[in-house]
Amino acid sequence: MLLIIINAVALGLLTGNYSSSTINLLEMIDDFILGIFILELILKIYSFHGEFIKDSWNLFDFVVISFSLLPVLGNFTILRVFRAFKLLRIFRFFPELRRMIESTSRSLRSIFAITVLLSLVVYIFAVMSVMLFGNSEGVGEKYFGDLGSSLFSLFQIMTLDSWAEGMVRELIEKEGLWVGFYFGFYIMITTFTFLNMFIAVFTNAIASVDIDDGDNVGFSKIVNEFKQEISSLREDMTRTINHLKDEE
Repeated sequence: MLLIIINAVALGLLTGNYSSSTINLLEMIDDFILGIFILELILKIYSFHGEFIKDSWNLFDFVVISFSLLPVLGNFTILRVFRAFKLLRIFRFFPELRRMIESTSRSLRSIFAITVLLSLVVYIFAVMSVMLFGNSEGVGEKYFGDLGSSLFSLFQIMTLDSWAEGMVRELIEKEGLWVGFYFGFYIMITTFTFLNMFIAVFTNAIASVDIDDGDNVGFSKIVNEFKQEISSLREDMTRTINHLKDEE
């Protein structure tokens, strides 16, 4: 973890304007730490053999180091950005971060489904907006003149970024008050409803991870207490049945 922190500091300093000797020193530090990570990975593969690929975090390390090697194997400047991927290895040292990653991976299917549904809703509103405002001079033609502009404008509205002052208020003045209800309904569907859906998916995934890990806090504590009550009730019923049988 110390090497990862040093590497993070070195990568940050590499973005500054320093002398060539300082830049060379920082690059040497970065390459040296990368070499240690590669050596560690090789020793793990040698030591664990086939067991290496059974650990998902070993595979995570392998992918991260592979991306970090791209700047060494290629001469393209753009590949230098992959050096930052080495910093992701810090996830291994914090159980909370690992739990978040596991929760995200469990949520991918649901997130994909919600994203597809959200994209469909935005696309429908984009087509409708072009038909409603595309021929309106000024702000309507500027923001909803074609499908591409309409999609981008609706994405901006969905993020609640300057949607009222620079866009909707002018359309209300030209088209009428119904425009406000139209975009208000769009915001209610996309921004609030789908945001809550994403939150619900992540909350459910985090709760399932907590239960699997056997934690006794939060939702996991409630589930564990419920299981204990069920187990206690089952034992009481078993004793009662056995007692009745003995009396017979």
